[in-house]
Parts: sequence; structure tokens; C-alpha cells
Amino acid sequence: MSIDRAISEHILLALRALEESGKPLMGKRNITLFLQGKVNANSLELELHLQPGWGTLPFISIRKLQSILDGMIEAGIIEIYESPKKGFPVLRASQDPLLEKFSLQSIFPLETGLDLSNQELRLFRLLRKQRADIANETGLFFTKLIPDKALIQIAKSKPKDIDELLSIIGLRRMRDEYSRFIQTISIFNSGEDRESEDLASGESDVNNQPLGNHGALEEKKLEESLFQLNELMKQVIAEDE
Repeated sequence: MSIDRAISEHILLALRALEESGKPLMGKRNITLFLQGKVNANSLELELHLQPGWGTLPFISIRKLQSILDGMIEAGIIEIYESPKKGFPVLRASQDPLLEKFSLQSIFPLETGLDLSNQELRLFRLLRKQRADIANETGLFFTKLIPDKALIQIAKSKPKDIDELLSIIGLRRMRDEYSRFIQTISIFNSGEDRESEDLASGESDVNNQPLGNHGALEEKKLEESLFQLNELMKQVIAEDE
């Protein structure tokens, strides 16, 4: 079963269970809080904590859950009604849903521009090695430093000075150590980076950042696959920053 179907079917069954138990229809926010297991006056009064769907999706942020509900409404899996009594829209599970119409990727689209040429991939690996060196020197874990997404942009854009680098990284995330990327790019462009390539390929032993070494084509496929999976899962389950 795909993650799209698993999540949409889970929410659908949770809504049906609520309605079948005689609970009143609720709005999007209260349903979101119910799925997260958040306690409020509404949940206490209705004893929602006794329902099987209570708190079953705590790993998805409120904003992301609301976006998922919007996507399910658009796909016809959830129906929306205006409640004269409550004065705001309430939701209920569709009696004849088409779960295959729901797509998480349509709600949280993946980043484009992940295709790297062989040359860009080589530079990207050198930049990751540089990041690993910075992590070792500063004592920071590499995930606290510049992310792969930004390194990809740097590898593709090849900034020539600090201003161009800053436009990619952003002022808030910029560190003095990142100025080394400019020198790395300059050396790479001059063709003097061949000696460093073996070091870059060994980055899989540093900070658990695996990169295959089965030819440029296979490396590119692996990188793209990992990037796409990582971006999708982060957008689905990560808390809002």
C-alpha cells in the first residue's frame, strides 16, 4: 500500500468511526487536533480520547495535516458541509471515496532542478566533503550546517564571490566557514580538483553520508532517488520549522 493511500484511508476510517459513534461533525481544525491527540475543551467534552483514531498522527504538524485534509476534500474523499448550528464548515467521510485520486505529492510537490550533470555531481561531492570538514572543525553535526539542497544549488550555480554565495544560502544561515566554497569552486573550475576527488568519495565514512562509487550514471541515479524520497518524507512528517 502506498503512503498516499495509507494516510488517506486512515483519516477516512477515523472520521467514519467518529460519526458512527454518534459524535457531532467537526471542523478542520478540531479534526486535526483529534488526529494529533491534542487535549482541549471540545475533546474532553466529547471524550474523543476514547476513539480509536485519537492521537494516531502526532508526527504530522497541524499545518501539514490541514493541507492533507484540504487535499482529501479536493479529491472527494472528505465532504464539507455548512453547519447552521455551529456557523462554520464541518467535515465528514465520503460514502463513495476514490482513494486513488489522492496524492501527497500534489499537496507537497518535490523540488525541481535536482538533475545534476557529471561535472556538477563531482563538485557537489567536493562541497559535501568541505561541509564535513567544517563540521569536524566546529564540532557541529553536519545536519546543523548548510543542507544538501543548498549545496546542489551551489554546485549548479557555481557562485564566483561571497555576494553570489549569500544569495543562495541566505543571510541568516550564512557562516564565515562557507566562504571556503568559493575557493573550492575556483579550484574545481581550474581542473585542479582531481587530487581531492578520492577524498570526496570517502565522505560516506564521515557523518554517515553515503555515496555510491559504481560509476557516474549510477551515482547520479542514487543521489536523485535519495533526494526525492528525503524531500517527500520531510514534507509529510516533519514539524513546521
